[in-house]
Amino acid sequence: MASFPERLPEPARRALEQAGYTELKQLSNVSDSELLRLHGFDAESLMLLKETLAEAGLRTTDRPQGARSGPTEPEAKTGLAEDDEL
Repeated sequence: MASFPERLPEPARRALEQAGYTELKQLSNVSDSELLRLHGFDAESLMLLKETLAEAGLRTTDRPQGARSGPTEPEAKTGLAEDDEL
């Protein structure tokens, strides 16, 4: 898989490397907000990176790592325990 684009600013490249990212494909599991939290990674860097990901048929995820897809317990969905009445 391709490495980071040459046009990506050096501070953004260092931020990715310091966070442990070494290949584009790793970033398909990372959200935009997670990338923007990296010191040295700004909105322009995100735009450049997303263009490069798209060219490789990849994209960032909509959900941050470790985020749950949604409530699974009945009381989490309704706010009520199973034996509570509506």
